[in-house]
Amino acid sequence: MRPYDHQTKGSKALEPTATEKRVPIELQGKTFLVEDGLHAVLTDMGKVLVALQEEARALKEKAAGFEAFKERLETDNLDLQEQLEKATAELKQFTEASEPAPQEKKGRK
Repeated sequence: MRPYDHQTKGSKALEPTATEKRVPIELQGKTFLVEDGLHAVLTDMGKVLVALQEEARALKEKAAGFEAFKERLETDNLDLQEQLEKATAELKQFTEASEPAPQEKKGRK
């Protein structure tokens, strides 16, 4: 690697020397000439980034699926709770109606 040259201020592209090999790489729609070793590192990092993006996408889809499942469970739970309350009320009415009426005491008043 070439030592830092404060005269170029890092803004000018330097032509490769005879011993340096530069290869083109495209990043975000722009083409750059980079050293061969850096090209390999950037390519590997790109592969890792793509894999991580795919994993993140899959996790987001899975999270959305879990959210929908949770919503269905909550809705089903509310429906079952309403059914239980209705059944309890019906049972209460049935048991109150089937109890024998209290008998009046016969005697003097």
